Amino acid sequence: MKLLSVLSPQALNSLAFSLLPLAFFLLSCHPVKSQISFNNQEEVIKKPLAKIQFDSSTYHFGELIQGQLLKKEIWFTNAGTVDLQIELITACECTTLDWTRLPIAPGARSKISITYNSKDKDGPQIVDVEVIANTEPASTYSKFKLNVKK
Repeated sequence: MKLLSVLSPQALNSLAFSLLPLAFFLLSCHPVKSQISFNNQEEVIKKPLAKIQFDSSTYHFGELIQGQLLKKEIWFTNAGTVDLQIELITACECTTLDWTRLPIAPGARSKISITYNSKDKDGPQIVDVEVIANTEPASTYSKFKLNVKK
């Protein structure tokens, strides 16, 4: 209190006006409750998808004499939560592929029948098999290896 009595009325007015914005700020700022809460936010819902799980990522089919046909099957499981719909399966032009066009239920197994033509081939061969379906990502890969001898 002695400090205030020492100040002139002009200095006291100046001090009061200097402190006024600070007092206004401190007294007028009330904590505002957030309008956003975790309870009213939309949850990100993932779309249920099928999932191809091959018995092996790489199949080893041994040796083949040039000009022979190799017929094999590769098996997979639908490890997803909805029916698997295969749109297309591709490989090199020396490979013919066949598969079911029907939906494959979750947990069910199915196969891809492969016919590989070794005509004009020689040495180690690696063939990528791409399955395009209602999976994420849309393409799933497996491959097979073999050695073609003359």
